[in-house]
Amino acid sequence: MYRYWGKAAKDSAAHHLLVCHCLDVAATLHALLDADTRLRQRLYALAPAVAPADLDALLAYFAVLHDLGKFAPAFQQYRPDIVDALGGPPAKRVNNDHHSHLGKAIFLDDDIADAWQPSFLCRDGWLHMDTLGPLADAAFGHHGKPPQPLAESNLRLPAATTAAIRQFIGEVGAMFLPAPLALPGGDEALQAFRPVSWLFAGLLVVADWLASGQGFAYCDTPMPLAAYLTERALPQARAAVAACGILSPPPRQGSGFHDLLPHIRKKYAPTPLQAHVLEIAGLDRGPRLFIFEDVTGAGKTEAAVLAAHGVMAGGEAQGLYVGLPTMATANGMYARLAPSYRALFEETEDAQPSLMLAHSARRIHDDFSRSIGLERGRAGDGDLEDGTAADGGAFCASWLADNAKKSLLAPCGVGTLDQALLAALPAKHQCLRLLGLGRNVLVADEVHAYDPYTTRLLEALLTFQAGLGGSAVLLSATLPRRVKQGLAAAFCRGAGYPTPTLSAGPLPLATRLADGVFSETPLPQTRTLSVAVALCHDVAEAYDRLAAVHAAGGCAIMVCNTVDRAMAARDLLAQRLPPEDVLLFHARFALCDRLAMEERVLTIFGKDSTQETRRGKILVSTQIVEQSLDVDADFLVTELAPMELILQRAGRCQRHDRDWRPAGFAGPSVLVVSPPAVDEPGLGWGEAELGKGLYVYPGHDVLWRTARLLSMCQRIELPRQARELVEGAYDVDALPTPGALASAEDKQAGKASAEKSLATANCLDFHQGYGADAASGLWYDDRVTPTRLGDERVTLRLLRVVADGLALWAEDGLDAATCARSEVSVPLRRGRALTAVGEWESRLAAFAATLPDQGRWVTLAPFIETEAPGVWRCALPGTGAVYSRGEGLIYENNK
Repeated sequence: MYRYWGKAAKDSAAHHLLVCHCLDVAATLHALLDADTRLRQRLYALAPAVAPADLDALLAYFAVLHDLGKFAPAFQQYRPDIVDALGGPPAKRVNNDHHSHLGKAIFLDDDIADAWQPSFLCRDGWLHMDTLGPLADAAFGHHGKPPQPLAESNLRLPAATTAAIRQFIGEVGAMFLPAPLALPGGDEALQAFRPVSWLFAGLLVVADWLASGQGFAYCDTPMPLAAYLTERALPQARAAVAACGILSPPPRQGSGFHDLLPHIRKKYAPTPLQAHVLEIAGLDRGPRLFIFEDVTGAGKTEAAVLAAHGVMAGGEAQGLYVGLPTMATANGMYARLAPSYRALFEETEDAQPSLMLAHSARRIHDDFSRSIGLERGRAGDGDLEDGTAADGGAFCASWLADNAKKSLLAPCGVGTLDQALLAALPAKHQCLRLLGLGRNVLVADEVHAYDPYTTRLLEALLTFQAGLGGSAVLLSATLPRRVKQGLAAAFCRGAGYPTPTLSAGPLPLATRLADGVFSETPLPQTRTLSVAVALCHDVAEAYDRLAAVHAAGGCAIMVCNTVDRAMAARDLLAQRLPPEDVLLFHARFALCDRLAMEERVLTIFGKDSTQETRRGKILVSTQIVEQSLDVDADFLVTELAPMELILQRAGRCQRHDRDWRPAGFAGPSVLVVSPPAVDEPGLGWGEAELGKGLYVYPGHDVLWRTARLLSMCQRIELPRQARELVEGAYDVDALPTPGALASAEDKQAGKASAEKSLATANCLDFHQGYGADAASGLWYDDRVTPTRLGDERVTLRLLRVVADGLALWAEDGLDAATCARSEVSVPLRRGRALTAVGEWESRLAAFAATLPDQGRWVTLAPFIETEAPGVWRCALPGTGAVYSRGEGLIYENNK
């Protein structure tokens, strides 16, 4: 068994014996659970039918067997030079199967199985593979997805290898399973390890990555396994665990409002919602769900942080993860938490809490980048057959930050909700995300902002979170009751609680759901907004009002339903007003330009903007402004959208107290560009006023009810009327759908049902436990696992044609961050129109070879500067795409 290598350097014959690496991983698992007693207790709670000592033994045993497949010639042949040096059997490759699949096949092979069963694993003399299957899948699936079954003919182990495996299994069995175990029988047996297997899978990945890092010295000399474990593996494992940043400091105890939220000035008392949370957050035990509903800007986020801390202080969570709809909102939340999150923890010299930013563009976020020190692990730490670099890199916060899949393991995190949703999908390494979320409190903000597909994914995630003993906080200003009911029911399914019937009571409302506890607490209003609202049916009237704001020295925002309509509106306004006063903001910018525009928008329209910076500025934007930015306009125009989104947009009008507002705009006022709110709309209702923007929200019956309700209001009182208006927009009994819109309503209902069904099919089944049976299909890379529906999209990486060849759009340089800053996402059909042929195909291929990712997963799109200042045209023949830093990407048929 000492004639097989497990890790090797790429540039030399230095290697680590396979049996030693296996012990390293078992030792790291032991060190992780010794250091994280709360997680150990969570594992025990998830396997109540198994004695704690027996569970410890089983987890350690499967951990030490995790790389059993590396004994196979299919793996050993990667380094025949090392095999020759060790005197191992000839490393002749007999199949192409990954060693994770081979590992399970070896474990179950008849020639191997009698080395470990029945005496080691069960007292009754039977092989409980159905019972142990989820643990085996978690162990052998430590490369991010469950192993696939192999045909017996694919194994073909040499006799010497079979003997070595039997020797190894026998020795580690004597070390880790010295006595037979008492496993549950009957109906309990199949479910015994299914819940705990989800966390065990994540723990095995962490243990393997840590044990593959530079903290574990290679051992190429045989020594007794027990001696290696105690003298080398365990000390190295304890040091690696202490240094990696995954451990959370203990939560701060006995602290008051301003102690936990030091960024809030002492003159400000807790809001009623925040005071209520301080009273109730620590009262319950077990999985808890909080739902906080109040208007935008009422302190819901701070209430969520207080609720999370209450769970942490009770010993049932180690931190929190805040998931938001967009990268921009995540960036904003990161900036809010960065100065104060440490107050939630008792910091010690041994453990400092990391604050993680989790989204696809985090590597170009300057503040986050400055908070870490990225280093590389030594060459050769990764498994050579994977064709990837080492997963085990530098330690401390750097170890958490060097791979996006580790992001949710941090004690405190902020990112997009999509990063969390991947935990409930068959995405590679989803178990890491699930481990991180299960240890923390999940906070999901703006939960009203998702379509039926993503909402169903959130329901699945809540089932997992509750099933693993975790807690969650949901935040919204405009959450329909039916959506709230579905989210609560999903949480109850995971927790095993009866599902209560939630109300549609007025805002502010705090809902608390725990074991045997259900309460809905109405709270006093602390922030009210009285918004004048009017409909107009001619967009020219909206332009006139925007021009009036400009003339009065104020600022305004116009929200359009599509990028193309926003571009057209900006062009028309720029013909009436000084072009430099009309800004355009949407998602079709290269990331560097989008971030620059976001910063400019916040400077002009943000909370700290001044009268002078705001003077005469008009922002034309798409829906991203309703979720992404803390902006404040003197006047707002919006195209018709579902009621909950209209209310979100209205919250951007005179959001902050200011000493000065322009004449004629002393109070908040919203103008809605809408079709007439007639009793019986005809066919084609809304097409003249909204164009293609009508089809962004295909529930035309909801749009019609929204218009009807708004036409009856001269003023909206928030939060008092928020629930009434949102529920009314979906109430077919109070406002029956007109005949002309019935087909659209039926079509939308069918589409929503199909999206939910697709999401259900895509989601993992928590109750199956970790394994291939938990997914209805294959497991995919997280880059192609959908967390949102919509047109299939492709990422364009923009290039500049320069004198000496090609350069990335963002700036000179070829690093990964500059690549990311040069990218923009577009529909697949638009990306295909920019396909290179002929000479350009070879030029782009040569340039791609110089990039860190060789241009994989993106389409390279070269642009050449035109005579018009700042305007670049796509250099590919037959394409008409144009790009400018002020307007973004313009397709050939936009203008």
